[in-house]
Amino acid sequence: MVSKKTLVIAILATFCLTSILFMIRPTMSNPGIGEYNPWVDLNDDGTINILDAIILSNAYATSGTPINKTAVLLDLQNRVTSLENQVNFVKTLRFYTPNETMTNDTTWVDAAVFQWTPQNSTDNTILNSYCYFSYETAPNGYIQFQVMIDDSRINNIEWYLADSQGYQQTQVFHFSTDMLYIKSTYTIKLQITSIGEPPSPQYVKNINIFLNVMDGIATQLAGVTPSFSFFIFT
Repeated sequence: MVSKKTLVIAILATFCLTSILFMIRPTMSNPGIGEYNPWVDLNDDGTINILDAIILSNAYATSGTPINKTAVLLDLQNRVTSLENQVNFVKTLRFYTPNETMTNDTTWVDAAVFQWTPQNSTDNTILNSYCYFSYETAPNGYIQFQVMIDDSRINNIEWYLADSQGYQQTQVFHFSTDMLYIKSTYTIKLQITSIGEPPSPQYVKNINIFLNVMDGIATQLAGVTPSFSFFIFT
């Protein structure tokens, strides 16, 4: 009959032999064996050792539904990409120019010209815009302005600024529309003209235009009847 002492010695010897076998680096094997493989590092401690073997031995002979780790990684990457796209789906763009523009003509003059190129060239739109700027008019002079998206004026009323006596900042003008333009590139302009007889010099500078846009809107929403509204925020 085998004594308990002999049995304990046999178990310890087996454990030591197993540990030595895990520590031995094969000299004749396939390329890559012996290099750190994070998939085999079961406890994620940066080292593949007996602790990983214990985890594996405890799970030995169990069964269940296997996991394709590559598929899991691809799914996570797709989720991250989807979240990034949602961030760009609705956003606000700011356009700014400090340059001074003068007109003493009754024709429309470009005071600022900006370009927006959506990431999604076939599914996009401009929802609404805000603008404000600094202006100066001659005595008894009047200045008129309009905001254009390509060839469409988005403010549907005429607005006049008069007799500033030095540069003043306008209120914040809000122009909203549910027209879905859906273009590959947009040109946004602020135009001014001089009002009065005879026309007198009018000046604008520090032009700020904000656009709320959707970059990737569904195509089935196209064709909505356009409507415009105009608000002033003080």
